[in-house]
Amino acid sequence: MLHWAKTHLKKSGLPDIEIGRIELALEEALVNIISYSYHNDQGTIELEYNLKPKEQVEFTIKDRGRPFDPLQYKTKNSTTLLSERKEGGLGILLIKNLVSKVTYIRCQKTNILKLIKLFTPPTQD
Repeated sequence: MLHWAKTHLKKSGLPDIEIGRIELALEEALVNIISYSYHNDQGTIELEYNLKPKEQVEFTIKDRGRPFDPLQYKTKNSTTLLSERKEGGLGILLIKNLVSKVTYIRCQKTNILKLIKLFTPPTQD
């Protein structure tokens, strides 16, 4: 899935650093779905890509696992030392910081997570 996403991202016109950020956000979201959504059962994940040239790149991730709205998840204090933290809880914070906008809805037993990266408008001299 990540290879497929990167292939599309390379055609978007975004700088490599932004492509890397989107890839990392996608990877985190997909790993969370694989690890937690299906409770070790088999399931499917749909990944859709939408490009609005010079405006935004959008990935929609759909799964039919248990309902989970990452936007309602209480993000843990990011200033706590890693050695004092319990495992987990930073992935959602990471995703929110890597893309411009994250949306979630649950529709007909399907989790629908959108990761949106807005293009930075060119500066005017």
